[in-house]
Amino acid sequence: MAFAYIFIFIFGLVLGSFINVLIYRVPEGKSIIAPPSACPVCGKRLSPLDLIPVISWLLLMGKCRYCKTAISPRYLFVELLTGAAVTGLFTRFGASVAFFAFTYLIIILIAVFFIDMDHRIIPDELVIAGLAGGFILLVYNIFFPGQLIYGDGKWWTPLAGII
Repeated sequence: MAFAYIFIFIFGLVLGSFINVLIYRVPEGKSIIAPPSACPVCGKRLSPLDLIPVISWLLLMGKCRYCKTAISPRYLFVELLTGAAVTGLFTRFGASVAFFAFTYLIIILIAVFFIDMDHRIIPDELVIAGLAGGFILLVYNIFFPGQLIYGDGKWWTPLAGII
């Protein structure tokens, strides 16, 4: 069982690394897929070894391998926060639809929090991603009502929140 928690924590760290990409690129209107990650100061493309969540930041002592510019500790914090949150969700829900639904939601919420803190905006792309995930979950709950993840057991409860 300990292996499962270690795996989930590492999974959360990787998601945290992805959230850092969202936080940096979405407000700038950049693609979250391409180009590959690079140092924002020297522009050097980062190698896979430079992108290992938490470990790379610690081994490089919070500096770019190429230009030695300081890397914000926020990258480390977001990865650890996400790892802890995902592990907490796994502890509460196990490997279930609820776990994946709330993990999806936590990704969006963490990204929105830090983007809002920096830019005072909540990007439409993230709002739409949240709505799409909620709609998929609503449809799932209609077809599998015995596996509802919200408290009152009524499939239409999420619709009431829209009104």
